[in-house]
Amino acid sequence: RFPEAFAQMIQWGELVGGGALFLEAFTRPAGTLAGLMLGCFALAGPLEQLQFILLLALCCCACALSRAGGRLGLDAMLDGQFPAWLTWTRSSA
Repeated sequence: RFPEAFAQMIQWGELVGGGALFLEAFTRPAGTLAGLMLGCFALAGPLEQLQFILLLALCCCACALSRAGGRLGLDAMLDGQFPAWLTWTRSSA
């Protein structure tokens, strides 16, 4: 119904989500939200790109479920400053 608005949301979602995964900052929420966004885009996107979109969604979900960023990324530097559910840290906050 609003293609321009959704195009902007997808662009910003890919930029912010991809940047967060690249920097390994907030990998749990970034991977989950990026995987969800790409999964929804697979339902509405072009059929020629379906396999690639699903592969990217799977990779984002794998980053969210694995311990990506727990040792060397920004999640390790943010240890103790955010709750453990938000980053892969050992803090109990």
